[in-house]
Amino acid sequence: MRSFNLIVLLLLIGFLNGNAFSQISLNTLKNAGISSEEDLKGMGVSDSEIAKAKEEFFKNKTSDSNSSGSVTTEVDEVKKKEDIKEISVPEVNLTSNKVLEEDDIYGHSIFNEGSVNLIENSDRIKAPENYRLVAGDKLNVTIWGYSEFSGEFIIGESGNITPKLVGRINLKGKTFNTARKIISSRFGKVYDLKNSQIAIDLSYSQVISVNVIGEVEKPGSYSIPSLNSVFNILSLAGGPTDLGSIRSIEVRRRGELVREIDVYEFMFSPKTFKSQYLQNGDFIVVNPIQGVVEILGEVRRPWKYEFKTGDKYSDILKYSGGFSAMANTSTISVTRIKNNELQMLSLEDLLNGGKDFLLKNGDQIQVLKVSDLIRNTVSIKGAVHVPGYY
Repeated sequence: MRSFNLIVLLLLIGFLNGNAFSQISLNTLKNAGISSEEDLKGMGVSDSEIAKAKEEFFKNKTSDSNSSGSVTTEVDEVKKKEDIKEISVPEVNLTSNKVLEEDDIYGHSIFNEGSVNLIENSDRIKAPENYRLVAGDKLNVTIWGYSEFSGEFIIGESGNITPKLVGRINLKGKTFNTARKIISSRFGKVYDLKNSQIAIDLSYSQVISVNVIGEVEKPGSYSIPSLNSVFNILSLAGGPTDLGSIRSIEVRRRGELVREIDVYEFMFSPKTFKSQYLQNGDFIVVNPIQGVVEILGEVRRPWKYEFKTGDKYSDILKYSGGFSAMANTSTISVTRIKNNELQMLSLEDLLNGGKDFLLKNGDQIQVLKVSDLIRNTVSIKGAVHVPGYY
């Protein structure tokens, strides 16, 4: 026996084609007391018609269900795609600044982040005291007071200027500070400088050609005013590559080593560092990096630092800014490659009674934090005015 609702559905959807009962309203069915198949049979509906009506009903019910399911599935798929879109992880750029900063060696970005600029208008720049004069530089000498003089002199290929009455003065290779003293001394023999004042200015710097080679981003030959130092040229060349050193930069002149520049010397001792100015035809050679050491934990600047043969534990401690306030200076470990394997050594093992030890390429120094436990205290609780730790 079927429920009243099923029979009503069979009649109302009109599956009993040609039968007057398909037009019977719900109220009429209720009033007539129709609630089962037997009631329908009593009203003249045959078994075959009822069976056919059932078959058609369930067939359409299944079709409707499938159709509904299909629509639901499509809606679900759309929603699923929307959900996926909402929670999708953005593409990670492995060359982002953050990753580079984390993996970079301290100081290697100084030449490619705009920290060093090229001096272009050399006629408007006051020459530093340690700038070395070269052929083609133009000097202005002015005297005023009891004596008066004004003249402009270009340093010749032989390195000389020749003021009238004063005679030839050789200045090639002299620093600007030394050249001013020499000029003042020579002019003082002709003019009364005790009652006068003298001003000596460099009004022009010759354009020179410098070659940059080795582990640098843009090697090549660069024509620049001679007032530019090695730092300015390296910045113009894009700085060292990932393999390039900032602690072993050679300046070579006529095949000979003039100076090896260590940028760390400038970064950590700027007052004592002297800039290296260049001459026409000089070579700047950026050597490969020798290695890296790392210091972690309770130091002011935990980072990776370029290693140079002869570096000591005290050096990297200086580079890192020293210990933080919470550093446990009695618990420092060094992870080192030894006998083709990583070994952890204590600071005591390496010091051997001394105060320092040589670093090795690949060393990792770990400075631990002091314990949060305060030992020299007592706790007072209960019926006291100021409970707490003392």
